[in-house]
Amino acid sequence: TNHIYIPIMKYFFYLIIKSCVIISCGDDNSQDPTTDSRFSYEFNGDEIMADGINAYALKDFDEIGSTNVYGISGVGSDRTVLIRVDDTAEINQAFSFDSERYWAAVNDGANSYSSLPVVNGSGTVTITKRNATEIAGTFSFTAFNTDGTGEMFEVSNGSFNVNYRE
Repeated sequence: TNHIYIPIMKYFFYLIIKSCVIISCGDDNSQDPTTDSRFSYEFNGDEIMADGINAYALKDFDEIGSTNVYGISGVGSDRTVLIRVDDTAEINQAFSFDSERYWAAVNDGANSYSSLPVVNGSGTVTITKRNATEIAGTFSFTAFNTDGTGEMFEVSNGSFNVNYRE
């Protein structure tokens, strides 16, 4: 039954990544490229960091009441990590990833990974700060390749402190 979800999930992740590229490449001069936004995590023993205009959040982008937090790795990498959180999440409370309010997605240009339960993914996110201009938190997750190969993408010690884009 999981094979039914895979084409739908691939299309879903394609839309997410395409929207990231469109938003990242826009001519919006209102974003200050020297912003203090940062998004970091550990993968395969290496610390991966996205900062400035490559770390940001979009409120109500694809669903009212939710925030998508993005970290796009620097030069030489096409990796985008997305953390989805519910805007009603209490501060300093850990939330387990599910299929609606909290989840993560990764796209490295060639593969898509998901923390959704349908592919046996899991993880947690804790929002540590949220106001009208920024959101901060910590996360860790295990995501699996959406093509059903069983390939795993495991993230630990993740954190973000990013500004909202409009």
